[in-house]
Amino acid sequence: MAGGDRAVIGATDLAMRRHLPPDILSLTVTPARFEQMLTFPDDCFLYHPWWNELMDFRAQQRRSV
Repeated sequence: MAGGDRAVIGATDLAMRRHLPPDILSLTVTPARFEQMLTFPDDCFLYHPWWNELMDFRAQQRRSV
């Protein structure tokens, strides 16, 4: 962990999950990492529709069970 730069995925606590939609998590980053993320190009992975595709697939799996 160079320079203390960290990222934490949150909203995974089971007690909290019942208050959130199933497709919501949180991501906490340092101010320096956030500044860097603002400079990511428009064609980086963060802007691709893979998340929606994943959620559609998961919804289909739940319906088929």
